[in-house]
Amino acid sequence: MRYLKAREMVALAILLGALFCSSSSFAQTCIFGASSCINIHIDGIAGEDGNGNYNVATYNWGRPDVPAPLGAASQITFTRSELDSTTVRLMHAAANHRVVATADLSVILMGTVTVSYHMVDVQFESVQHNGQSPSPNPPVVSESVILGFKKLVYTFQPVLPNGQKNGPPVTFTWNFE
Repeated sequence: MRYLKAREMVALAILLGALFCSSSSFAQTCIFGASSCINIHIDGIAGEDGNGNYNVATYNWGRPDVPAPLGAASQITFTRSELDSTTVRLMHAAANHRVVATADLSVILMGTVTVSYHMVDVQFESVQHNGQSPSPNPPVVSESVILGFKKLVYTFQPVLPNGQKNGPPVTFTWNFE
């Protein structure tokens, strides 16, 4: 492997990361026991489960304010539906524009990863909070985290209505450098 060119090594690392993301126990299991969910795993940032995994309420891949090369954008925003002790870790990472090796966002349907985003060279760009107090209900708060990245492997796994795989996954890689 030491004879591979730098570009080939990067491509190999991205491919191995995508394979890891689609086969890891994180990618197959929703936090808190649900069978369908959206999760994100961020290297080096302890998440809700203590291992870097966060439950995601919504996510958005793209930057509407900036034209994207190759029809894709190098940014993902994910929103969590509550604030907790991990909020402070995410705020520290954003305040310091921390860079981590990888982050993996997975959409899981009945235990099967149907969509995955494997991000490489991930930088925390910002953390934003939103709250409202709809009377007479208690206040509702959420947290949005914006991550930028240099490389992305997008994988789509076709599934049947029961969540079983329906053929091989389809993968595409973007390099934003």
